[in-house]
Amino acid sequence: IKDAEALETAHALDVVVFDKTGTLTEGKPQLVAHEGVDPARLLALAASVQGGSSHPLAGAVLEEAARQGLAPPAASAARALPGRGVEAEVDGATIVLGNRRLMEELGVPAAGGEQHEAAGRTVSWLAERRDGRLQVLGLFAFGDRIKPGAPSAIARLKEAGIEPVLLSGDSLGAARTVAQALGIERVHAEVLPADKALIVTGLRQGGRKVAMVGDGINDAPALAAADVGMAMETGTDVAMHSAGVTLMRGDPRLVADAIAVSRRTYRKIRQNLGWAFVYNVIGLPLAAFGLLDPVLAGAAMALSSVSVVANALLLRRWTPAATAPARAPVSEPISTTGALPPQTTGENTMYELTVEGMSCKHCVGRVTKSVQAVDADAKVAIDLDKASVRIDSQADLDRIVAAIDGAGYPVTGRASA
Repeated sequence: IKDAEALETAHALDVVVFDKTGTLTEGKPQLVAHEGVDPARLLALAASVQGGSSHPLAGAVLEEAARQGLAPPAASAARALPGRGVEAEVDGATIVLGNRRLMEELGVPAAGGEQHEAAGRTVSWLAERRDGRLQVLGLFAFGDRIKPGAPSAIARLKEAGIEPVLLSGDSLGAARTVAQALGIERVHAEVLPADKALIVTGLRQGGRKVAMVGDGINDAPALAAADVGMAMETGTDVAMHSAGVTLMRGDPRLVADAIAVSRRTYRKIRQNLGWAFVYNVIGLPLAAFGLLDPVLAGAAMALSSVSVVANALLLRRWTPAATAPARAPVSEPISTTGALPPQTTGENTMYELTVEGMSCKHCVGRVTKSVQAVDADAKVAIDLDKASVRIDSQADLDRIVAAIDGAGYPVTGRASA
């Protein structure tokens, strides 16, 4: 918590606005489809344009291009189009990769994406301008996973009388799919970065207290415009600098925990003021009429201070709900259906898990220790950059996942390697 004002204001929140990608979803999209006349060329051109980008969608394109062994042609004059896409010069042509809004601004039809958007996928179109003529070559569809703690986070906010709102630059279909899965009724989609702050400001009208939760550079203006800005520690430095509260894991349940801390703190402040008021209301008249011995008066004042401090220290007994995450079923990307089947083993099996919240050697040690508490002979290899844990063990996978979850590191994906 960066400042006391954020802690003081959070207890009175009426609305919490969530960014979608990286906040309610994992922010690790997968390329699930690319469609065009020449899919291989389409993917190579997209990889070329996205070569220098750090955007999550760019990572998915580059990963698929590398998997297929494609060699993207060299690109030049690449530039980002905020809230829309990216463009670059490739082989004497201008290649544009972006969302439906960008295609409409360029005056070309963005066809064929309705089915993907209805399935909750993020869709981008690739167009080529050559000899003054702009033509759409194909589209890309991306799927992302909803974070395991997101449904619980939204449910807890609703129970507390707080309205959750989804605010996203993604398509309306993709945003609505996530919102419906989580029980969010109000959705603002296809919003440009500059307009996010305007929407947050509009929600504050009528005296309502609004919090914004995000993790990206595009969320920074909205985080600053809200009464309380909350940034994910897994996000960008700009977002954390703009926010009054930084959530130390990428777990949306920490939003409800932060509000609970504020409410309990505010309650303790009122209780302590009440205790102090009672002591003075009783003690001052007695002292004024000479009915209170000075020694007793001093003792009463000391007891007042002790009771106030002791009441405040009771806050230490409170445990955030998100510190011991209950394991939610591992979800597939929202663009697919079906769940991973339970896996059991009677001999050594290699598993590969995706685990959130690991950031240092201390985290590596805790995850390794939790696995080896289940199977002392298990071999564990951890890649922090990819949030990947490879395990060679005879133990049942469900027991391993439960142990890692219990150590405070949510497992969001699993498979046999």
